[in-house]
Amino acid sequence: ILCSPFIEPVSRETLVLRPPLLVAGIGCNRGTPMADIKNFLVETFDQNNLSFHSLCRLASVDIKSDEAGLTALASSLGVEIAFFSTSTLNKVDRIKTPSKMAEKHIGVKSVCEASAILAADRLSKTGQGELILTKQKNRDVTVAVAIVK
Repeated sequence: ILCSPFIEPVSRETLVLRPPLLVAGIGCNRGTPMADIKNFLVETFDQNNLSFHSLCRLASVDIKSDEAGLTALASSLGVEIAFFSTSTLNKVDRIKTPSKMAEKHIGVKSVCEASAILAADRLSKTGQGELILTKQKNRDVTVAVAIVK
């Protein structure tokens, strides 16, 4: 039996369980379609050997709470989405890849990494989530992943 959110080679006889422990912090340009966000999220998980079955929550900055692509994605995946204020995001001191663009446009050092960490912290029994994948980006979307500890 293997219980892990990480994809790794196992024998045919192995039962694989995927615990809901991964939080994806997401930033996106205004008006990015749900399909574009989802495709990049799936691609990011695949490229980093993370099981999409272990995704338990999405997270972002509160000014994106009306972003149709993000809210539709959470709904279609059947997961909650947490939104955090810029002042709360700026308090996170475990950011590995600050964003000059996010700071310039909305006054926050990080959207995807900080929101992933905060959401994982809130779900964690220890109060400490861990960033396991730093910011990945394409033209319209940024994704970071934290694990609930």
